Amino acid sequence: MIKEAMQYIAQHTNRQYRVGDRTFLIVDERLQEVTEPTATAFKIATLSGLVDYLNSDFDTDQEQVKLSVVVHDHRTVKVMGQLNDNADRDQFLVVEAELPAVTLGSYLELEEFNVQMQSVFVPNEETANVLRLVGNIRSENVRNQSDNGITQSVEVRQGIATVGSEQVPNPVHLKPFRTFTEVAQPESAFVFRLREGRNGVEAALFEADGGAWKNMARKSIADYLRENIDRKNVTILS
Repeated sequence: MIKEAMQYIAQHTNRQYRVGDRTFLIVDERLQEVTEPTATAFKIATLSGLVDYLNSDFDTDQEQVKLSVVVHDHRTVKVMGQLNDNADRDQFLVVEAELPAVTLGSYLELEEFNVQMQSVFVPNEETANVLRLVGNIRSENVRNQSDNGITQSVEVRQGIATVGSEQVPNPVHLKPFRTFTEVAQPESAFVFRLREGRNGVEAALFEADGGAWKNMARKSIADYLRENIDRKNVTILS
């Protein structure tokens, strides 16, 4: 309706110009294109909310409107319409996962590292092994570790009075919370390192899979959406 009104004004004031299929108006002595309006996306935080939105046909008629659901990355999904005559498209919905902070690639004091491992990682056997090792390290003996650049060996408490040597596991395969909670968290390899810091022993995890976990996360998101979206005329891209 707005477009028709603008065209009417332009036609009656001789200020309208056509260039191919495009329409322009002169407004305040400047040439402006008359374009079709597009929807502005609103944001939510869960994949289940996206599924509910699409299955409800809240904004569009599934028999008439084709939509694309684009898994942009491991934490962002967008719902968009088809291109209009101005080569633009409606953006109906943006889903952004609310994820906890995970410190990777930086050394943390053991207490902080321990809390992180228990709070923002999915428990598995290797998580338990790392926690056990970190909990038994003698701070005064970490300087006596052996390290060939790949494998570390460090002295740990084995009882009230005894001390033994234990190899630091590498790589370790862990599942930090890095994508939507509705899908399985991708497991990936990490290099686990220890060092003596200013206030005692410090530990760090360094990503060691070249970012392959992101592709795993995108696939899991796309699979979840394909299984749960009942609406017709929806194309899922990842």
